Amino acid sequence: MLPVTIDGLSANADGLYRLADVDARFAEAMAEYDAIEDAATDVPSPARIVPISQGRSYTLGGMQANDSTRGIIVSDNQKGVKR
Repeated sequence: MLPVTIDGLSANADGLYRLADVDARFAEAMAEYDAIEDAATDVPSPARIVPISQGRSYTLGGMQANDSTRGIIVSDNQKGVKR
């Protein structure tokens, strides 16, 4: 058995915490978490325009791609987007 410690709470002689104290500490921690605002992210798109290489380009479904194929394709062992 490993002892559990909770910051801000004192255990009794048996190493136990009062349930009301634990509930209050969890409520406090959840309120702190809920107060965190999501930061906007500026993630660049990994998609790039890929020229179709005849005979070496495939869709993710395994079908051979051609000039009219749109979507994610694998060409010359690199994944990209054909728009």
